Amino acid sequence: MTTVEELYLAQTLTGVVTFAALIWYALETRKLRLDAARQTDLIRQQVELTNKVFHLEFERHISASEPMFQWTGDWGSSIRPNEFEYRFKNAGAAVQELSAESEAGAPLQISPCSILNSGDQGQIVLSPRPAPNRPIKFKIHYTTQRRERRTKFFMADSIKNPVEILSF
Repeated sequence: MTTVEELYLAQTLTGVVTFAALIWYALETRKLRLDAARQTDLIRQQVELTNKVFHLEFERHISASEPMFQWTGDWGSSIRPNEFEYRFKNAGAAVQELSAESEAGAPLQISPCSILNSGDQGQIVLSPRPAPNRPIKFKIHYTTQRRERRTKFFMADSIKNPVEILSF
């Protein structure tokens, strides 16, 4: 074999070795990119899960500071014939500074109005009495233990207990 042939052989072997090194490098960097992508996806999933847990805890904390008006089914005429009352029990958290107002501007009275502890009973008195089969919408404003002013909306008529609605 001549010197030129030996140089060509060395050049060819160098090219093959370089090509093999490039293939190996490309495969290894691809593995690294895939591993990095998997780690990024796992971190993203962990952050999403942490956010969900945080929001659930936050919602639980918020709902723990909210009243839950359970209408007792005791409704009917009050002492005055032109009034109507709905009785309720607070099955949620204690609240204070209660007030009520109707959508139509009809006078409403809520009692107790200063503090309503968990388990306490109260009533809403409507004046004038709602017409039969004509729903009345009203809202109850209150302050939570976290000192947040909140409002709950209700709809009722003279033969059914109020139900909570989103708004009016």
